Amino acid sequence: MKYEKLKHYFIAAALFLFFLPQAVFSQEQNVPTKKSFLWRVQSPTATVFLLGSIHFMKPEMYPLNSIIEDAFDQSAYLVVELNPLTMDQNKMQNEIMLKGIYQGDRTVKDDLSEDVFAMLKTHLEKNNMPMDNFIKFKPGMIVMTMTSLQIMKLGFSPEYGIDLHFIRKAQGEKPILELETMDEQMDLLLDNSLNNDLIVKSSILEWEKTEEVLEKTIALWKIGGADQMTALIIDEPLKTNPEFLPVYQKMFFDRNRKMASKITQFLGSKHTYFVVVGSGHLIGGNGIVRLLEKAGHDVTQL
Repeated sequence: MKYEKLKHYFIAAALFLFFLPQAVFSQEQNVPTKKSFLWRVQSPTATVFLLGSIHFMKPEMYPLNSIIEDAFDQSAYLVVELNPLTMDQNKMQNEIMLKGIYQGDRTVKDDLSEDVFAMLKTHLEKNNMPMDNFIKFKPGMIVMTMTSLQIMKLGFSPEYGIDLHFIRKAQGEKPILELETMDEQMDLLLDNSLNNDLIVKSSILEWEKTEEVLEKTIALWKIGGADQMTALIIDEPLKTNPEFLPVYQKMFFDRNRKMASKITQFLGSKHTYFVVVGSGHLIGGNGIVRLLEKAGHDVTQL
């Protein structure tokens, strides 16, 4: 696979940022439905629907649960993390080139230990991806590219993600608001302040059990199993690898507080909002749902 094609896949991953368990949906139709991954947040004057996003999907996964579609129809505004359809593609590619690719003679080998570099090289070659194609990619870019490719390999595509589904429905019909900016997400994707060995090694371990994790997460999403998903993708991994907390802090917890603050502003209005964010942002003690509950809002899972 040539560099330009790899860059294309990385851009797709950048647009639909999240760790592996978010990018899933069940092909099984016989899982008993209990609740959806949708919450209603009520204030005296406003309503906010919070939907846990699935960023990679298949066309046959539609239509979605009527409860979800009805909530969207009731809403005056659509709110997403980032709207890829209005993004400046040239600016984003320039940011990727500037922040995600090494300049001069430096390569990813210079930023990884010998053991982790060898581990990465072995994994790539096992998947018919020569290390030479990735040698100028920084660790964050490699992780996001490979995560995206692993999920697409299973037949899922960002073209059918829930975010885009509702963005396309809202175009010309509802205002579309964003919770984050392209610069914020690009800085997060290509953050060089975290431990590169830890990020790459942990990601490789996840890539090697992609299908297993998908199967578990799929069932939980379909039944609205928020507590179980919290255990699967947050509590258990942090218990096993507590050194990974800084990554979770940047990828989830810090962003959750910022997004919850903006959603609180919506609740001070007199409108109804349909908010689509990554499922991992909604769950757990540091998730948006719990933050809004702590702020005194009436929150109900539908």
